[in-house]
Order: sequence, then C-alpha cells, then structure tokens
Amino acid sequence: MRFVLTMACLLLAAILICPPAHAAGNVDGRDVIDGTVKDAATGKPVKGAVVEIKNANLGVGYYRLITDSRGYFRVDDFIRHVRYRIEVTADGYVTCTRTEKIESGTYHIELQKEGILSGLVKDSSGRPVQGVEVRLNPGGAANPEKMARKAKTAE
Repeated sequence: MRFVLTMACLLLAAILICPPAHAAGNVDGRDVIDGTVKDAATGKPVKGAVVEIKNANLGVGYYRLITDSRGYFRVDDFIRHVRYRIEVTADGYVTCTRTEKIESGTYHIELQKEGILSGLVKDSSGRPVQGVEVRLNPGGAANPEKMARKAKTAE
C-alpha cells in the first residue's frame, strides 16, 4: 500500500511540476513563420522572389526560400530568439534588406520596382562630359545644408 501511495504522490508531483507540451510551448525554440512578397505599387504577388533569412551574428539559422505564384513563403522549423538579416530579391525590383529580431507569425513584404536612369551629361556649351559621377538623393531633392557646407569649404 505504501508503494502505491508513493507512486501516486510522484505522479501527482510530476503533473503539477511539468505542464503538458501544448501548455509549455515549443520547447526546442523552433516556430513557424510565413508571409507574402508583393509589388508595392500594385499589390500583386511577386512570384519567384528569393527570401533569405540569415543569422545576423553568422551563427545557426539560415533559410533560403523562393515564393510561389501567390508570393507566399514559409519556414516550418524557424529558430526564434535570434537577430536575423532579411534580404528579399526579385528580378526588376529593388532589394529589400533589414535586420531585426523575428518572432513566429506572418510577414508581408513589399518590393519597389527598380528604375533605370540614362542620359548624357553636357557642359555649358553642349559638349558631352566624360567621367562624370551622377548621384541621386532619396526623395529626389538636393540637401541644401550639405551643399552650403561644401561651398564654404571650397572658398
């Protein structure tokens, strides 16, 4: 009788101390993430986009996926609690890159269409100028404060 009572107490203690697996969460630290890659202008899915999720510290955790016809991707064995560098590339689009701590869940990534700038730089008399470097500012506007500083240092 004492043996049965001892076993019953041990079983009860085990139940109270160790919650069931579904209550404890995912014990190996792996989760599921999924998401879509879409064109930022049209909202249409981007098929064949490469989604690379890399451990930012170059440790364990590297995933390379290709989106399906719905722009959908999924990682079933995602290792959480790691800071990742996410890079999404697709033909005809600007590469989207960011670094962040990713949790399980659904992510929506929008890609901007890339553009091509072409032309000819000419001097004031209309002759082509060779070896000119052309830079574009985000937003398309010049930074007047920076230009003023350059002008002062040149004087």
